[in-house]
Amino acid sequence: MNKSFQTIYTQLQEVSGDDGGTSTTGQLRRFYDWINQTQSLVCAANGGKLAFLEKTATETSGVSGATYDLPADFRRMISLKTTVSTTDYTPIPVESSELWDAIDALNLGASDVTQFYHVRGNDLLVAPAFSTASNTITFTYRKRVKELSVDDYTTGTVAAATNASK
Repeated sequence: MNKSFQTIYTQLQEVSGDDGGTSTTGQLRRFYDWINQTQSLVCAANGGKLAFLEKTATETSGVSGATYDLPADFRRMISLKTTVSTTDYTPIPVESSELWDAIDALNLGASDVTQFYHVRGNDLLVAPAFSTASNTITFTYRKRVKELSVDDYTTGTVAAATNASK
């Protein structure tokens, strides 16, 4: 039987005698930590190479587009391909920032056949930049897993959350 974190949390509250007030101290805090540690251990099994941690996403190229946003849950690139019309291309991954900077300094111009890609922070960088819009960039990546004890935000809007502190 699959249980959500909330179900497990409620059951642990009952067992520990914690009233679930604003303070998560003592036994309930230890339960939080154990659940998160167990999740981390499971997700790290086999070097983190687990099918449920893999996702595929797509981006559409822009004219002279060389930088694209990666998904918020992106952790590590597994593979990338670009599709121009019906032809697939597989650019070479560049792991080293120094090597990427050297490639970028070559000013390769623009082409629909991207030869290299690099991940820097939350950005996907490609070289040469796309010369036309509407090509497809498809990538498979390993996702970042949030701790189970972190609440899901399900109400309100981003604007409400960001403007609340003003």
